[in-house]
Amino acid sequence: MELQSDEWVSPPAETSQEQSELEQAVAGDQPLSVEADAVGSVPEGQPDWEPLAVRVEGGLAELRELFATRLAYDQFKEQQIDRLHSELQIYKEGFLRRVLQPLVMGLIRLHDDLSRHAEAVAARGPEELSRERVLSDLDGFREDVEILLEQHGVTRYQVGTEAFDSRRQIAARTRPTSDAAQVGCVAERLRPGFELAEFQLQKERVVVFVAQPTQNETVEKETP
Repeated sequence: MELQSDEWVSPPAETSQEQSELEQAVAGDQPLSVEADAVGSVPEGQPDWEPLAVRVEGGLAELRELFATRLAYDQFKEQQIDRLHSELQIYKEGFLRRVLQPLVMGLIRLHDDLSRHAEAVAARGPEELSRERVLSDLDGFREDVEILLEQHGVTRYQVGTEAFDSRRQIAARTRPTSDAAQVGCVAERLRPGFELAEFQLQKERVVVFVAQPTQNETVEKETP
């Protein structure tokens, strides 16, 4: 049997150097050096996802902040709209009350006058209900209505010229005439017009002269 030689074989230089560094690190004399390929480094050939993750997280934070800001703005805007709506309702109710109350009170007074007049007419005898008396009572009520309208800025008007004015008059009916000078003129005034300031509420209703058709024009209109 051959015995192995007891001759010491020295380790390679690199192994001896690494062992020496390890011994020094254990003894506390020198920190242990770590190579560039230690744990935590990105292996060669693989992408580094950490910067991308940081950017994504930053973008999500900005979106959350933007959403919170927009939500707060929408809530503020909704509150403003609700407040303006409430104020508008209060103003509208007050305005209608100020405008309508005097008009309604005037109509109530007119209603009372009509009621008293009806009672007075019922108490009279037939001989007292003459045509002139009835017309006088009706004129009195018409004047009361016009006074009530004037108290609210509504005025009665009639166009002063004889020529028909389509801007302020409306032809309720027409009346044929053989006089060419009368064509387009007012033949009769039926109802007055009413206006509020410069706003026209109702045009004056009139009868307007039109040219009387000749016999030939009548025949042509009747012919199918």
